This record gives sequence, structure tokens and C-alpha cells, in this order.
Amino acid sequence: MEKFLILIFLSLILGIKTSDKIYQYKEEIHVDQNKWESDFFPIEEFKFYELTFYSLSPDKNYWAIFFFDENKNQLLADNYSSFDSSEEFVKNQFFFRGKCEAKYGKLIFHKIKKENKPFKVKEISIKKTTDNKISEYLNKEKEKIPEVKKFKVEKKYISETLSKLKKGEKVRIVMLGDSIINDIGNSFYDVLVKSVYQKAKIEVITSVKGGTGCWYYEKENRVKKFILDYKPDLLIIGGISNNEDVESIRNVIKQVREKQNPEIIVMSKAVGKEGDPRTNPQWTYEIVENTYRDRLRKLAEQEKVEFFDIEKYWGEYIKTSNLPYDTFLRDPVHANELGRIVLAYLLFYYFVD
Repeated sequence: MEKFLILIFLSLILGIKTSDKIYQYKEEIHVDQNKWESDFFPIEEFKFYELTFYSLSPDKNYWAIFFFDENKNQLLADNYSSFDSSEEFVKNQFFFRGKCEAKYGKLIFHKIKKENKPFKVKEISIKKTTDNKISEYLNKEKEKIPEVKKFKVEKKYISETLSKLKKGEKVRIVMLGDSIINDIGNSFYDVLVKSVYQKAKIEVITSVKGGTGCWYYEKENRVKKFILDYKPDLLIIGGISNNEDVESIRNVIKQVREKQNPEIIVMSKAVGKEGDPRTNPQWTYEIVENTYRDRLRKLAEQEKVEFFDIEKYWGEYIKTSNLPYDTFLRDPVHANELGRIVLAYLLFYYFVD
């Protein structure tokens, strides 16, 4: 009882909110062949959280948050990231968002490659945080890489979304696709948008299944489960797993419009193994006739939806960064924290140009 009263007293003096901490594990963890997995901890959908831990790892490796509904069924959308190698224990700080319909979370650590050496983690803490803390984090991290240059894109079909952002009305954004879209949705681009439209209320929902695209979502009434049930104001379709199947994307758009009328953006590819224009002989800054980007652009105009050629801006940034592509990746396909900052600024400039 005495220790409890002392803790409360110190919390009041130091301004610490003990209720903000939702998970803590101080013991040292040794990760060898099997992944380490935490107990369940409570999560609120769309709320922001800060994760800190110390790691001693000979190689770059994964941390991730898995999300679960009220019945502790795992959701498809997660938050995967990585931490760098180190020869001694170093402190790591990351942030994540509670997924739509999430009530519980689990933290995991495991190797990126089976051949990676064992690593250690200790003093894990997860606590609630705010937009302002994430803004500070983004501002700090962006100093580690070249500036993402502003650009301007003409937009014809998302006027209602832009109006709601400026007026401070709620905008529910459903991002449909694969793990790449999941990463983009985890990038906190909405926090950057709210730094300009300060009254904006944005809910980002990553509705994803790894390695799939609209060829999967168009079948077996999946449009209802992955899109319509969320009642989006804005639907963003993208990723690298659409198999360049423009007609499947068209079919998903048509199925959505039979029931609801959200504004829609279709995006070209970004990140992935072919995301470095310096090693991809097929990459071009401008769109080439009859390529996937060209067919996607034409589809957008035919269906009167917005087209965002994120491949153009991602590729140009990587090309001029003068940094190894691995700087922006957690593994050969997916973005790490720095890569997600680039993606966040690309979406930010798209919405607020």
C-alpha cells in the first residue's frame, strides 16, 4: 500500500499518467529460432501508441504489432517494422496506430532471415501517445534522409474529401490492397495532413490481405467485407499485387458504386523489389503508352476516379537520394520507418498541394 501511494505521489509531481502505459516487460528476451510473443494488451481503434525497447542485435530484425478483435480473433492488418543492428544495447522508439475494430494487441520480435544470429531485447514499454508526439518524431526522423520535395497534382474527383478536410469534418479513408498499402496506411500521412488542416478528423483503415489485389477482392462478395462494411468516404486502391489487372480494379469500383458512392483514388506501384529506378531498366519518370501506369491512368479517367502516380514520385525520390535502396527498406520488399516517412510525405503533398 505504501509503495502504491508513493507511485501515485511521484506520478502527480512528475506529471506522469500511469494510465497511459498499457504494457511493460522489463526482463531480457533472447530470440533465437522462434519468435517472441507478448501477452495480450488493450488497444483502442484509431488511437496512437509509443513503443520503446532496448535491443542488442547483430542484424537488422523485425518487431511487429498484431491486432485482435473483441473475441481475440486476429485481424489481417498489422504493423510490421524493423530495428537496426547494434553491438551493444541501444534504445529504440517507434509509434503505431490501433487498427479499426482492434480491442487487443500483441507485440512480437523475430528474425528477418533464418540465418540471422540470435538477438536480445529488454525493457519493453507501450503507452498511449498523441498526434503532437508523432509529429515530433516525424520531424526528427526526416532529418536523417534527403528532403522529400513538394509537388502539385491536379485533382478532379475528390473535391468532397478535400472540402471535409478543410472544414474539419470526419473523413473515413479505406486503403485497399496488400502489405505495401498496409505500410502506407501505417505511415502517419494523416498526422501530416492534420498539421495543415488542424481541425480535420481522419480515420485511416487499412483493409488488406498480403500478396493480394483486386483480382482477389472482386470475387465471393469480398467487396462487402473489405470495403462496404467500413462505409468509406474515400477509397484508395493500390499496392504492388494487383497483377497489373486493370479490369479487376474496374470491377471492384463498379461493385462499390452499386451500393455506395465514396470518392476513389487508384494508385500506381511503390516500394517492392522493383522500386529502385537505378536497378530497374523498365522505370521511367513519365508514363509510357500501354504500360500498367498508362492503363491505370486511362481507367481512372474512364471511371471518373482520381489517379495518383505515386510510382513517379517514389522513384524520383529514390533515384536522387544518393542512398542505398536498403536505407528505406526493412526487407527486400517492404519499407522501414524511413521509407514510410517518404511515403507519408508523398501522400501529404498529394492532399495539401
